Amino acid sequence: MGDAHASRAHARRPCDGRPFRLRGGRATPPARRFAATYASGDCGADELPARPGGTGILADGDFSQALIPSGSGDAQYYRGQEFAPAWLVGRRSITFVGPQFWNIDGLCSVDLDGISAGSIEAGGFLTTRGATYTVTFLLSGNGGYGAGNPPVLKTMKVQAAKQFAIFTWDTSNDNDVEHGIYAPQTWSFKAAGPTTMLKFVSKGHRTSSRGAVVAAISVTQNP
Repeated sequence: MGDAHASRAHARRPCDGRPFRLRGGRATPPARRFAATYASGDCGADELPARPGGTGILADGDFSQALIPSGSGDAQYYRGQEFAPAWLVGRRSITFVGPQFWNIDGLCSVDLDGISAGSIEAGGFLTTRGATYTVTFLLSGNGGYGAGNPPVLKTMKVQAAKQFAIFTWDTSNDNDVEHGIYAPQTWSFKAAGPTTMLKFVSKGHRTSSRGAVVAAISVTQNP
């Protein structure tokens, strides 16, 4: 198996390659521009596998409308860069991984530790204040050796509407994404307003270059 962080193809940004505008340290994702641009087919739409059943109210939670990573099948993205429609890197860096690199239900995935521990954000999806929503996703961990002495126990936080939950994945004994091992996870939150931002944040130490791996993210409103 190759090195998920060896191919630094970060020069291939999606679409026009412009990062989100940052205002006071917060990103303003142009979700409407994403929708129009990716739907045009200029960014490799429909070339990556989609999650069966869709991703609910979350735009491109399976990253199927992102650009296919070149080379070995992975690409580094950095704070403020967009890597899929309505998704951006919230801090430091992440590795976006295509389905040809490792198997996590045959879908694209994100290692939350790029060259250092990072995060991803999906913002602006519509919600109803006071309604409860369920987030589902696939979780694994990158068990490879790498820079920054990455821990065996991968820890990440899922956050929305000022609520959060901590998830861990133990990569010891080859219990990792390189060996095709992953598991579905669920978490629920109550919306605080008409739009909600969803975040996946690595809780590994700052210099870790192998982290928790997420894929097939969906959000649905509870009855």
